[in-house]
Amino acid sequence: MKIICIISPGSGYGKTTLIEKIIREMVKRGLRVCAIKHSSHHIEEDYGKDSWRFRRAGAMASALISNNGIIYVSNPNFVFSIISSINPDFIICEGFKESNYPKLVIIKDVNEFQMLKEISNIIGVVYDGVVYDGKITNMKIPILKNVEEIVEFLISVVKEIV
Repeated sequence: MKIICIISPGSGYGKTTLIEKIIREMVKRGLRVCAIKHSSHHIEEDYGKDSWRFRRAGAMASALISNNGIIYVSNPNFVFSIISSINPDFIICEGFKESNYPKLVIIKDVNEFQMLKEISNIIGVVYDGVVYDGKITNMKIPILKNVEEIVEFLISVVKEIV
């Protein structure tokens, strides 16, 4: 299983759209993919509801499963181990900027290259603009432009996590 995080300096950069395209391309190539989104927004506690009661009783995780297949895992501390137990080829995460997992950073402006120095474990940059000088080339981070190129890169560069 391989894990990659897709991050950006803020909202409106196309992270979700890019992840959708990456998932479609990986699935087309026969890979099994799971996705996790990290949100900085507060999620309302389901106080008094069944899943809250299960968690309060000591369950490591609880889930709500409906007929249309939606699963809600209520304890974020175990989500990676739960998802990894179904043995996907890739877990693609939106967010998790502070994690140690490998990251692709989406940027819109050449000036945003400077912020890359503040983020750990960046393996590539998604940027479709023109790099006007050698500022980024000395950082030795590949600049990726299209989904096929990104997927090839991820398959070949991201290491298996055991």
